[in-house]
This record gives sequence, structure tokens and C-alpha cells, in this order.
Amino acid sequence: MLNEKSAVFRLIHEEPNTMSSWVVGPYMKVENAGQNIKMLEYHKGSLEQRISYNAKFGASGMNVAIILDKDSPILKFRCECDFRELGDPSKSTPQFSFYMPLGFECDNYLYDIPFGTIKRKPMLYDVPALSFAYAKNGDSGVMLVTKTKYAFVCQKNSMALTLIRNSTAPDTLPDAGMHIMEFGVALTGGSEKDLVGFAYDYNHPFVFAPTKTGKGSLEKSGTFISDVSENIFIYSIKTPENGENAIIVRVCELNGKSGNVSLKLGKKPVYATLCDLSENETLPIKSEDNKIIFNAEAYSVYSILIKF
Repeated sequence: MLNEKSAVFRLIHEEPNTMSSWVVGPYMKVENAGQNIKMLEYHKGSLEQRISYNAKFGASGMNVAIILDKDSPILKFRCECDFRELGDPSKSTPQFSFYMPLGFECDNYLYDIPFGTIKRKPMLYDVPALSFAYAKNGDSGVMLVTKTKYAFVCQKNSMALTLIRNSTAPDTLPDAGMHIMEFGVALTGGSEKDLVGFAYDYNHPFVFAPTKTGKGSLEKSGTFISDVSENIFIYSIKTPENGENAIIVRVCELNGKSGNVSLKLGKKPVYATLCDLSENETLPIKSEDNKIIFNAEAYSVYSILIKF
């Protein structure tokens, strides 16, 4: 149990400096931005539970919705903030952040970066990530995952997400006004590939469209790519830049394991080859029925051209 408030929004006043757009100063003062709260809604449905409130802090205000979907491990936050705190190069730089202390010791934190992950020791300043920071506790852990923000401060057994900073140089009012932000707190675990996939699914929910029934030759259900090896993550599927009738699948090895990996396709390919990032063919790939098999080095990125 924690003996302090957790999952709170904070208004922070940083020490001023002449390069405030690029340099985050030491914290001079930290205030709870959720002191003056007015509850707007409490909804408990069969598929979703939701609490909504608004709050005033300083010259600013925010509307917050906290959402928990049925059978979901993610507690989702949606914050609309009208940020009116003004920076002063002689006094302070205002910052709006989300802060979450942990109930366990954490010696390092895991972050996602382009085509992989990185572990970092606790740091007293912002560090970048594509979408999440993760604190491990035994076989599971806590993930702070975001859709639109990328600056995390993880230290002293806590995690924080920098949401808004109204710096003063070179622009005097870069972030004043309305902001809409979405992020979540999740209890999850697994391999590095599992964690990257978890955050990816949060940022790319299923898209569906209703349609009328009709005649067709396809099966009622099917999978384009399946049975992906446990250490390979698919980052993108696209058509070639030269307009060729084929697809490019870009994958990355995330778990630090070299060896043969395979992708199972929806139908048998007639040709498959590795290619470089400019999509020039480099090495043909072996195929068995609907599978393509190739050797992947640890933490490496591969582009695969496939023809059907």
C-alpha cells in the first residue's frame, strides 16, 4: 500500500533558464492540480465504468475522464486541459504532468524506442520514449502508456509523464491554450515483444465497419499473417515504393535471441526475399507451404518483400 496520493495531475514550477524549450529546470515548487474538483459523472455499465470531473488550478482548468473497460488491464485517462500558466524567464517555467508513485522498489525502467526497447536507470530529468515506460515487479509490472506524449520522468520508485510545458525561449507562449491528451496505466507483463505489442494495441485499436451480407469467395474468417515467432514483432506492412505487385513486411527482433524465425501467411507465396531499407533485394528466403523462414540476428531490423 502507498501512504501518499497516487495517479495525480501536478502543476510544477521549474527554475528559469535561458534555453527553457530544450532544458527542463529543477523543480522549485510542486502543486496538486486536482485540489478543486467537481464531479460530473459516475457511470457503471456492463462494458465500461467511467468517472468524469473538472478541476481548477492556477489560471487553468481541466476536464478529466477515467475509464475502465470490461476485462481490460488498462485504466484509461482522457484529459482536456485549458492551460493558462505563463512562463517568466526571471521567475519560473510552468509544467503540467501526471505523477504515479509505485508500491515497490524499481532499479531500472524499460522504454520503447524505434525498432526496440531500452532500459534506463532512474533519472531526475525527462527521457524520451515512443509510447511507454514500464516498471517491473516480479513476473508483472506497471506500464504508463500514452498516445500523444513522449517525455517520462522515472525515478525514486515513481513514474511521471510530462504533459505540457509553457517555456519562454525561443517562443514566449508555445503551449498556452487547449490540449487533449490520452494515456493509460496498465498492469501487464511478458517479454519485451509482449510489452511493445501491448502498447501498440492500445495506440491502434481495432477499426470495424458494418456492412450488408453478400456473395463472395472468401472464407468467413481469415488471417493475413499468423504464427509469428515469439521474438519477432511486425512493425509495418506496405506496398513497395516501385509499385510492384507485392508487399513489404518490416519486422524487428526484440527479445535478444538470434536464430531462425518464421512468418505464416494467409496463402502460399511464390517468391520472398530480404531487402534493404531502400527495398533493394539482398537475399532470397526459403518458404515451406505458407511459411517463410529466415535467420534473424538479435535486435536487428528486417524488410521482407513477398510476392503471391
